[in-house]
Amino acid sequence: MHSLLLLLATLAVAVQPQPRLWIRLPRNLVKEYVYGFFISQHINNCYHYVEDSNTLLLKCWRNETLLDVAVTVRQPQKYVAIDI
Repeated sequence: MHSLLLLLATLAVAVQPQPRLWIRLPRNLVKEYVYGFFISQHINNCYHYVEDSNTLLLKCWRNETLLDVAVTVRQPQKYVAIDI
């Protein structure tokens, strides 16, 4: 029985998402932050494709390497909590 509880506790920890610290962006500076991120990653010289109403796909060159970049708008996932 003790082994079963240990296994369940290990699985509960293993399926948890990695901890993240969400930092609020000022409402009117989101565009500038995203732009700054692209600049810091040297993402430029892109081709775009709108896959659907929530997904923008980019093919971009960075240092003579082709990158796949995706911008997706989605609802947060609902996580299932396991209490032991």
